[in-house]
Amino acid sequence: MLLGRKQLQRWIQLLLYTTENSGNSESMDNALLKTAAARGKLMELVAKAERPHDKNYHERAFMVGILSLLDAVLGIEMQQIIDKLGIPEEMSQALLTHEGRLGQELKLVEATEAGEVKTIQNSLQELGFLGLEELTRLELESLSWVNRIGEAAN
Repeated sequence: MLLGRKQLQRWIQLLLYTTENSGNSESMDNALLKTAAARGKLMELVAKAERPHDKNYHERAFMVGILSLLDAVLGIEMQQIIDKLGIPEEMSQALLTHEGRLGQELKLVEATEAGEVKTIQNSLQELGFLGLEELTRLELESLSWVNRIGEAAN
């Protein structure tokens, strides 16, 4: 939110580029960054499916997705990140406890990454606006987006 969406995307591109070109020792960080980017994009796409005309909600969902792995990338506790960035309550609840609508969507996205079929089914039912087929399409779209970022950075 402080950086803005375009700046954040450039930051991700730069991080992906530098980790891809720095050797094998950074491969874990690179994988985390790609996962964070894919998670952010999938969160945004899910948010668009739920609230097609609420661009602010789409942005918040994207940021929750990206930030959800920042603790692992930076090696800092999530609470510290939230405190330092002054993240709004709705987003901090999603990041810390998976509460609220963004928290439910984050739970769905994490279950999708982990292949937890039961959790995916339960989350889709709780959310009530998305089916498995549509979720799969959105996931492929988010992965394609991450690949384009990686290609643009090289």
